[in-house]
Amino acid sequence: MKILVWNSRGSAWRGFILQTLFYISTLCLDVLCILDSRASRDQADRLVQRLGFNCSFCIPSVGQCGGIILMWNPTIFNISILNYHERYINCELQDITTNKSWTTTFIYAYPQKAKQSNLWREIVSLKPTNNHPWLMLGDFNSICSLNEKVGGSLETSQAMRNFNKFIDDCEVVSLAATGVPFTWCNGHHDNTIIYERLDRALANPDWMRLLPHFELQNLPIVRSDHGPIFLKCNQIFRRIPKNFKFEAMWLAHKDFDQVVSQVWNCSYVGNAAQQIQTCCNTFKHQLKNWNRSVFGDLFHKLRITQENLVLIQEQLAQNPYDPFLLDQDFKLNTELKILLEQEEVFYAQKARASWLQLGDKNTKYFHTQALIRRKRNQILRVRDLNGLWVEGDILPEAFVQAFKLRFTAEQPPNHHLMMDFLRVIEPCVTSLDNENLLAPVSNLELECALKSIGPLKAPGLDSLQAIFYQKCWDKTKHLIKCLIPYLLTFLFFAWNLL
Repeated sequence: MKILVWNSRGSAWRGFILQTLFYISTLCLDVLCILDSRASRDQADRLVQRLGFNCSFCIPSVGQCGGIILMWNPTIFNISILNYHERYINCELQDITTNKSWTTTFIYAYPQKAKQSNLWREIVSLKPTNNHPWLMLGDFNSICSLNEKVGGSLETSQAMRNFNKFIDDCEVVSLAATGVPFTWCNGHHDNTIIYERLDRALANPDWMRLLPHFELQNLPIVRSDHGPIFLKCNQIFRRIPKNFKFEAMWLAHKDFDQVVSQVWNCSYVGNAAQQIQTCCNTFKHQLKNWNRSVFGDLFHKLRITQENLVLIQEQLAQNPYDPFLLDQDFKLNTELKILLEQEEVFYAQKARASWLQLGDKNTKYFHTQALIRRKRNQILRVRDLNGLWVEGDILPEAFVQAFKLRFTAEQPPNHHLMMDFLRVIEPCVTSLDNENLLAPVSNLELECALKSIGPLKAPGLDSLQAIFYQKCWDKTKHLIKCLIPYLLTFLFFAWNLL
């Protein structure tokens, strides 16, 4: 799927057809939407024919401003117009190949800020029900934050606040874009020049789940004062096998403590570092097996429990005093409560929202943040050491080469020169400070240091986040307490544990 939306500031200017045909041919567009076409219905029909599209829908301009022309390839998409306005087209897109469908709204917002509030309210009323995927594309003539603007007044305006409220009311997020950071320029060539990101795509979490492999690009500003936005989906990404990841939701299971005790209470051979490394590897292996055989698929259990609860409560409606049904209803409600709590912890961990405590229950928020974070972490291409863009299978090698170059010294350090340099530095550590630094690490210091780590912060190579050690300290502390003095005594850091 490839969609391009462009505020071209008219469609009759010299070079418009050639520029648009260039986009169509080089990007292989399936859907093209021209905003501010300044074209009548007849002019729009002739334009669609010249551009080679077989299907279209037109909102004619009002005088010499406005107008929207939507064109598409009917062999790729079925598009049904749901409703329209002089400033938007709301339609249902169905991908013929995959049979996936979603609501898409193409928007050309009023440049006048005073007119935008009514338009925002009308678009909010278009919000699909029943968790239906929704995508909005176009020129919103507003920015979300001052980071989306360079030049001019850099003060938060009421229009910006209204636009952010509109995004919240629609329950959508602004999709991150690659390419140029701004989509509009006032065209000045002095210190009065202004750049803003006025064109964007907004989508709800349901659309992001339906089409997770999307990429939004801001194309350069050419001929018009706006640059086009280009959305493409259904890219095939090479899946890399994931490392073991500790799931914080396991901690709430009644059998988890038993798994911990079975592994961490065993005796292991070798020094302290070797013992804990063996223990961690064994523990991860045991957890994988336990997760498959005992803990199971959380979301499958949620669905089954909810279905069983519906069946029981339907029977209770016929026999409200049946003791067996009442008991089953109580058990299923209790089980559902536990499963929902595990789901909340799962999404909180995925979202890495450290400013929220685990007690703040908002699974929908966490789920949306997890989708955004997953998309933000996706690397599609990088520029290599030769300045060339690389992608696909050779992407990992580009990272390896870059880090090798960065962390490989051209020549070994001169030890004698370093010692001569250190001799001229005035000591700032007193004898008392030195004595405290050399003192053995106390158990209290160790526990305080552990508790100060964010529970869901990124783990080391042992893949166990701090929340595991914090919750299971009584069962793991004997090995940790042996490890720390060993590391400090031998000035050795076990690479596999850091």
